[in-house]
Amino acid sequence: MMDEPSVKFTILDHIDGIKVMGDVFSEPANEYWALLCLREGLRFLNSQVAKSEDSVRQRFNSSQIKLLCFGNDPLLADIPQTLLTCAFHWYAISACQYVRTVGMIAYREIGEVNDYIRKVIPDVLSFRDKVAAHFAWTKSDSRDNKAERMR
Repeated sequence: MMDEPSVKFTILDHIDGIKVMGDVFSEPANEYWALLCLREGLRFLNSQVAKSEDSVRQRFNSSQIKLLCFGNDPLLADIPQTLLTCAFHWYAISACQYVRTVGMIAYREIGEVNDYIRKVIPDVLSFRDKVAAHFAWTKSDSRDNKAERMR
């Protein structure tokens, strides 16, 4: 009696149990290549933000004080605040692309993908829609309130 070959699959989402047949990341193509690129970019952005956070934590013993700064605080002059702002924008856009791609692989229906992304990262999606992809005040959307459209 011959052993049955084991069926290999790749898990894309452990919580929802989304898996695809095969080892799709061993020789990635198309959407799987995109997922690898997005993952690498998200890790890069996270590492850049973490370096700045570590620098601030070391400068201010954050276990003993709480720090809240507005505007151009001289204590943070060497922290690349403008690049950090962009890093958060890039991260939100890339994270949404990542989750949307996983959703399209799993569901192949736009409505279901939109439900999936709203379920998986609702706060990131909101930030992406109102700030990262475009500022709410630059686009008329009935879902945005007056405060969100203020400049």
